[in-house]
Amino acid sequence: MFSAIIFAMTAGTLLVIPGVSELDDLPAPFVAVKARNEAEVDRIEALAHFAAGRTFQQRGDFDQAVRQYARADRLDPEATTARSNLVAAAVQEKQFPLAVRYALKGVDPQEVGNLYLGRLAIYLTEQGDLAHAIKLYEKALAVSHAKG
Repeated sequence: MFSAIIFAMTAGTLLVIPGVSELDDLPAPFVAVKARNEAEVDRIEALAHFAAGRTFQQRGDFDQAVRQYARADRLDPEATTARSNLVAAAVQEKQFPLAVRYALKGVDPQEVGNLYLGRLAIYLTEQGDLAHAIKLYEKALAVSHAKG
């Protein structure tokens, strides 16, 4: 006995497709053809932490966003987007030393924005770290000229 029958009409022909009954076998579990290596697993976990960070940042929980972005950066240091978002969230949390540390590791200035980079440059100037302040001033200036 069928639990469901599906009728379909195609080009004037009636098709009867039997549905799944309660006695049919369940589909087999998915088995990957190729196992993921450690770098691929780290990248997937980094993406999960990045997504969590974005969610926290959109909710206004910048402290949690910073933590999630930092985890994403540790797992995938090549991904600058997580680092750029971490810098923005850290500035919003007024965690300037942390923001500076990640900004100097390498961020996409377009993603961070000239306001955040300028604020960090001012912070470094106040701290007396002029060499790094100049780097951030230059990045902020380049972003503002690119917006033109």
